[in-house]
Amino acid sequence: MKPSKLSPIVQVFPYLAQKTTYMKKLLLFFLLLWVSEAYAQNCNQKLYAQLSQEAKQFEGQEKYLECVKKHISALTVCPDQSQAVTAELVRVFQKIDRLKTDALKARTEAETAKKGVLRMLEALAGKTDNYYRFFLHQADSAYRIGEYDIAVRNYQLADNAFDKPAKSLVAKQLADALACQQSQNAAYALLQAGNYEEAEKEIDKAYRLNPTARKTVLIANALNPTKYGLTKVPAGTFLMGCDSTKDSNCGENEKPQHLVSLDAYGIGTYEVTNLAYAVFLNRYGSDKVKEGEYAEQAMLFEDGRGVKKDEKGRWKPADPQADFNPVVYVNWYGAGEFCRFYAGSLPSEAQWEYAARGGKAGFIYAGSDNLDEVGWYESNSLGRTQGVGLLKPNELGIYDISGNVWEWCLDGYDKNFYGTAEAKTKNPINNRAKNYDYRVLRGGSWDYNDFVSRVAYRGDSNPDGRDYYLGFRFGQVL
Repeated sequence: MKPSKLSPIVQVFPYLAQKTTYMKKLLLFFLLLWVSEAYAQNCNQKLYAQLSQEAKQFEGQEKYLECVKKHISALTVCPDQSQAVTAELVRVFQKIDRLKTDALKARTEAETAKKGVLRMLEALAGKTDNYYRFFLHQADSAYRIGEYDIAVRNYQLADNAFDKPAKSLVAKQLADALACQQSQNAAYALLQAGNYEEAEKEIDKAYRLNPTARKTVLIANALNPTKYGLTKVPAGTFLMGCDSTKDSNCGENEKPQHLVSLDAYGIGTYEVTNLAYAVFLNRYGSDKVKEGEYAEQAMLFEDGRGVKKDEKGRWKPADPQADFNPVVYVNWYGAGEFCRFYAGSLPSEAQWEYAARGGKAGFIYAGSDNLDEVGWYESNSLGRTQGVGLLKPNELGIYDISGNVWEWCLDGYDKNFYGTAEAKTKNPINNRAKNYDYRVLRGGSWDYNDFVSRVAYRGDSNPDGRDYYLGFRFGQVL
């Protein structure tokens, strides 16, 4: 063989030979094979092209050993292509070198991160029981809101921590979390299948163990809002309307302030969710009012931000990630029929405001003078409704009265109602609804500004109004 033919491999072989050990024998074998057969073969261009293409495919799949084998097979087919094949081999091995370097760097970073986590745990705990306390804190936080999959995992980690104290109660906490997890998951599966009675029995098991867990309560509330979803508001008297000394820019329809007395009543702790309204529609068997003075009135508009029918004709939340977002596109008729179905009614405007104020003079918004603490509106909502109960509740423990969605009230809307004698009676309701084209809306919503989320602000809409910012809250006379 002429030196000019052999020289490229001779030049590159020392470079290749110093690479990974498992490649050395392979390279030596194919080199000897190529030297011994080079003169006996003619270049088969078609086979060479095929082998080169297969080498590139293996490289793309990160199968570098197979890639190198194909390149050397190509070299034995066409010795004249030694320079091209050698260049490809050099490039592949350089790529392997870079991957090795990156992997080593990643391992180093992972080790550094691990050490950082350990230091963080030590700093969080501040004592010798670093790991136990950290995982226990994570588990307790998840348990409180009903995220039992996370709670169970962290209780298990705490239970196995080498620094667990001898008098730890984590085994009991883990057992409770497992029981709640099993019941909650079973209830949700039964609910999805439409077996609502059995679903309620299952969720009640989790509810009894952990009655404040948000996710548990919302599933239970979707199945039985009368039993699980009401906050009791005691009887009382309050000043209804806008206080110009505290809440500037009072609207004319928010005046005059006037004393209102109310009997005790119940109001939804949360706004009615997509999941709860889908359950109602499936039980009710229609998306139109079935009887009474509003019979045949459509109750909602099927939409991707609210509820819709599946391929079997059953109602479900349109977005599977928004089960616990407030239902939207429900009109006044649909909100009222939901409440009647569960032996309740929409709250009156006076009941809504008294609850929003926490049974007292209260704040500008429901629970705070800072709306970001208690309500979703245009500046913090990220352009859509948000899950109920994620922000701070008001003084009565009621969530999202300010913001998220406008809430239908029972009353007909009259901008001058506060000045009438009827407004000053006990348990006032503007029940002359047939004489009005509009019904009262309160609370503001996710796509409105903070001004309309004030407790005193009065909105209104046609009772047939259905939109992405209209929802409601369940009410009931106790």
